Amino acid sequence: MNANVITQNGPDSGDIQYESLCILHFNDCYNVEPCDKEPVGGAARFVNALHQFDHLDPLILFSGDIIAPSIMSSFTKGEQMLPVLERCNVHCALFGNHEFDFGLDCLLAFVARTNFPWLMSNVIDKNTGLPLGGGKITHIIEKGDLKIGLIGLIEEEWLSTLVLDEDDIKYTDFVPEGRRLAKTLKEENGVHFVIALTHMRTHNDIRLAEQVEEVDLILGGHDHVYEIRKVNGKLVIKSGTDFRQFSKLTLVYDHGNHKIRDIQVDEINITSDIGEDPYLIAELNKFKTVLEEKMENTVAILDCDLDGRFSSVRTKETNLGNLITDVMLYAVPDADFALLNSGTLRSDRIHPKGALKMRDLVNILPYMESLLVINIDGRQTYRALENGVSQFPKFEGRFPQVSGISFKFDPSKPSGSRVDINSIMIQGEPLAQSFHNRELIGKREVVGFGFNGSYMYFDAAAMPYPAIRFREETDEMKRLREKEKNDWKQLSLEEKKKLYRHSFCLTLSEVEAPTGEWKIQLAIVFFTISLALYYFAFARKNFYGPLPETMTPEGKQRTRDLEILYKTNPIFGLASKFDYEKGDWK
Repeated sequence: MNANVITQNGPDSGDIQYESLCILHFNDCYNVEPCDKEPVGGAARFVNALHQFDHLDPLILFSGDIIAPSIMSSFTKGEQMLPVLERCNVHCALFGNHEFDFGLDCLLAFVARTNFPWLMSNVIDKNTGLPLGGGKITHIIEKGDLKIGLIGLIEEEWLSTLVLDEDDIKYTDFVPEGRRLAKTLKEENGVHFVIALTHMRTHNDIRLAEQVEEVDLILGGHDHVYEIRKVNGKLVIKSGTDFRQFSKLTLVYDHGNHKIRDIQVDEINITSDIGEDPYLIAELNKFKTVLEEKMENTVAILDCDLDGRFSSVRTKETNLGNLITDVMLYAVPDADFALLNSGTLRSDRIHPKGALKMRDLVNILPYMESLLVINIDGRQTYRALENGVSQFPKFEGRFPQVSGISFKFDPSKPSGSRVDINSIMIQGEPLAQSFHNRELIGKREVVGFGFNGSYMYFDAAAMPYPAIRFREETDEMKRLREKEKNDWKQLSLEEKKKLYRHSFCLTLSEVEAPTGEWKIQLAIVFFTISLALYYFAFARKNFYGPLPETMTPEGKQRTRDLEILYKTNPIFGLASKFDYEKGDWK
C-alpha cells in the first residue's frame, strides 16, 4: 500500500479547540476481481485496506457506480456488490448513472438490501414526488462533536443515458440546488460543514466549487481518475476506480472559528501486498464459481498491445476500436461501414499482447447489446460524425470508433462544424459526391430514430440497451395495449416504459411517409370558424331585441340633421360632409 499526500492549511488562530475527523472515500467500482497490474485492486483487498483505519472511526463515503457494468453484473444484476458494500461499512452513498442500468425496479430492490442511505439531491421522480431511485435529498451524520451535512449532486448530461422516460424526471441544476441545500443544512440544521458527493465530469465539479460557497468539500466520481484539485479555496477529489484506490482524508475542524482549518489527503493504492478479507472471498466465490471456467477460455492471440484506456478510446482512433468495429463490419458483409460509440468499450486499460481471454473480452464489452443494422443517408452520416466529436477533448463516450469509413475533424472549430465533409470516405469513395443519397448499412427494417427523442444512437453513450430499437408488434405488446385500454392505471412502471418506447419509435419509412396531420388541423380550423359563425347568428336572433329608434339608420340621420340645424358639435375641414358657411351638403 502506498500513499500520496496533499494538505490544505488555514491560518493558525492560536489556542483554539480543534477536532479531527477521518474520511474514507471511493467511487466507480465495477469488477470485484483484482487485475494483473499494480495497483491490482480487488474488492477483498480493498475491504481489508479500509479496515486498517477502523481505529480512527472513519466516515466512509461512496460517490456512485457499483451495480454495473461488469460481466458478473450482467448475470447477477449487481447482487455480488451487496456483501462488498456491507463489509465496507459505508455510511452514505450517491447514485451513479450505472445504478440504473437494469431499471428502476431492480435498483429499488438493491437499495432495500443495503443498510445505509443513498442520496439524489437534484433529481425528482415525478411519478412519486420523491428523489429518483428512492434516495434522500440530504443526510446528516454526527461524529464526536461534529455535525456533518451531506448532499448528492449529479449533472444533467447523464440523465439521457438512463432507460427512463425523461418526462417523468424533474432535474434541477446542481449549482442553485447545491447552494440552497447547503445553506439550509447550515442555517436550519446547524451542521458544521457540508460535503457534496457528486457524480459528474470534472468541469462540472469545478463549476460547483467556484459558484457555491456554502459547500466545503467535494468528493466526486464518474471520471475514473485519481485527482485532487483546489478550487476557490476548497478541495475537489476523485478517488480512482475499480477498487484500485481510495482517499483517506484527515479533516481538522476549528470550533473556535467555526470552519475547517486543515485537510490532509492520502491516496491509498490497493497493491498486491495487502491481504484479502477471508469472509468476502467466501461470499464472492459463490458468484464466481459459475463464471470462472468460461472466463478462462482463450478467444484470440494478440500480436500487439490493445489500448482500451478511456483517455485513448474517447479521444482518438485506437487499435482496440479498430478491432471491434472491423469485427462488426465482418459480421454484416453487405454493410458499408461500422460505427461504435467509445462508451461501449469499458475495460479502461491496456491489454497486453498474447492470449486474449473471455474475461478480457467481457471487460471490454460488458453490455449484452445487439448489433444494429440501419439505413441512413449521407446527411445523417455527417451528423452522426459531428455528434461523435462534438464534445472533444472531454472523455465522452460518444466519440466514434469506426471501420470502413474515414474522416478528419478540427477541434478548434465550434461543435457542429468540426468535420470536414470532403474528407469523409466510405469504402474509399467520397461521401460528398453522394451527400443526399441513402447509404446502405444492411437490409433489415429497424428503428432509425433514437430513444426518447434523440435522433442519434450515439447520444446515449453509456446506455446499456440499444437506443435504436426494432419495432415489433409482439404478443406482449398486444397484451399491454389491451390492458392499457381497459385501465391504464393498472399498468406497472416497467409496462408503461415498454409501451412508451414502442409507441415512440418509428421506422425510417414511417418517419418519411406523409402523415396527413395537416388535413386534420385544417378541418379543425374550419369547424371552429363554422361553430363561431353559427353561435353568432343564433345569439343575434334569439338573445338580442330590436335596436332603439335613435340607433336605426333613420334615427341617426335625424340626429345629424338636428346637430346641423342647431350647429352643435360642428365638424370642420375635409372630414366634414356639411358646409356650414353655405348651409348645405358638400
